[in-house]
Amino acid sequence: MTSISSSSFVPDLQIGLRNGISMTLGLNRTNQSNLSNGNETLLDQNDVTGGLNYAFRLPRSLSRARKQVRSSLTVLSTTARTCLQQRDLPDCTVISDVTRQEIRGGLDTDLLQTLTGGLQVGYTVNDARHLSRRTSQISVIASFQLSLFAGDYR
Repeated sequence: MTSISSSSFVPDLQIGLRNGISMTLGLNRTNQSNLSNGNETLLDQNDVTGGLNYAFRLPRSLSRARKQVRSSLTVLSTTARTCLQQRDLPDCTVISDVTRQEIRGGLDTDLLQTLTGGLQVGYTVNDARHLSRRTSQISVIASFQLSLFAGDYR
């Protein structure tokens, strides 16, 4: 006999303020059960995301044209735990227990009419507890986007 059951709860919240700040918050909670030949695999996963976006003009001391800068901050947190419940054993044996924490921040602006530039910085921690392995990563990304659409050259 084989059966799979799953349930999810996924609320989202978005808030926009008059001064241009927008905030988002999301939750994804998943529980899943796979039953096969008397053994059951149980998954419990939680994902939480949050974001903050704000656009502001550069001060005149930095930019005569007072270009608009778009800023963003994103936070992610994930936990996933899987255990195996064997028919002859009373306890559920953990086979996977993973967490991930991430924070990213970025700025971008229009450098020219057809050129956009940005900088994004991130920090991530991955923790595989069932393996006693923890890694962290720092990323710095500079990006440029050139638009070659003929309609941009008016």
